[in-house]
Amino acid sequence: MKTLSILRHAKSSWDYPELSDFDRPLLNKGVKRTLLVCNSLLLEKSIPDLIISSPAVRALETVSIVVDKLNLNTNNSTINKLFYPGYSKTFADVILKIENRVNHLMLVAHNPGLTDLANRFLNNDSIEWIPTSGLVQIVFSCETWKDINTENASLKRYLVPKELKNK
Repeated sequence: MKTLSILRHAKSSWDYPELSDFDRPLLNKGVKRTLLVCNSLLLEKSIPDLIISSPAVRALETVSIVVDKLNLNTNNSTINKLFYPGYSKTFADVILKIENRVNHLMLVAHNPGLTDLANRFLNNDSIEWIPTSGLVQIVFSCETWKDINTENASLKRYLVPKELKNK
């Protein structure tokens, strides 16, 4: 069994018009919402073996929060420069090449590519839009990443941070 966690970066700041889209930092609200998602992952004992991130500042800051909150080693995360701006096909191509020793993979990147990726695998449980700090987990009933497809995929969880804080 393989688990794919698709995490959209946390909410970023537009307070610095001189910064490029690539360089925008997180808002405090984004940090708090990402911590809520991490708490949920901890409760479910759903900890990724590997995190692959976009090189954009807001994605890297999101990964830093996840690594810290889930007590992961920084060796459990890597950057893929192709994840910015990030397209569904690029994400899928990377996933298919993941070593099989990795059972739980997390991607941290951007929309619309992440939502498109989730919907690429989800036939009946399509996701309208992954919000900032939103998480989609898909479980695949297969043993290798190259064998993941719509036939062996099922939605495990769809977390929307705004809904988590009310629980």
